[in-house]
Amino acid sequence: MNATRLVPTNTELPNELDTIWNDAPGKALIGKAAWPRIAKLANLTRREIQVCRLIFEGKTRQEAAEELKISTRTIRHHLESVHLKLEVTGRVGLVLRLVQLRDSIDTNTSSVSCSSSTDSRKKMNDHRVSLFFETSSIP
Repeated sequence: MNATRLVPTNTELPNELDTIWNDAPGKALIGKAAWPRIAKLANLTRREIQVCRLIFEGKTRQEAAEELKISTRTIRHHLESVHLKLEVTGRVGLVLRLVQLRDSIDTNTSSVSCSSSTDSRKKMNDHRVSLFFETSSIP
C-alpha cells in the first residue's frame, strides 16, 4: 500500500510554500541558536538535544543514527531519556514540547532564566495550564 501524499503531484505550490515544503520541516520552526537554550531549559545532554533536533527535523531513528554515527538502539535510549525528562510520549508529544520550550525562551536575552529541572517542569506545567484555558473556550 502506498503512502498518501499531502499535496498531489499535479498541484503547483505558491513560491513561499514550495520553499517550506522542500526544507526539513523543523528547521524553520526552531533556529540553530535556540537549541542550546532549549537543552539548558530542559536539562538535556548534548547528545539528547542532537537527537531531538534530528527527530524534530523529520528524520527517522535510522537516519538520525546514521547522521550521528551511532546505533538505532542508542537513539532509542536517548529518546526514552528525553521522553522522561520532558514528560511526553511519542514523536508528536516530543515535537509539541520542543515548540513549547522554544516559545518559553525569552528571545531578548541569551540566557535562560530557569535554574533547575524542577523550575523548568513547573514553568512547563504552568504553560500547559494556560494553554488549556486559552483553548477550552473554543466551541
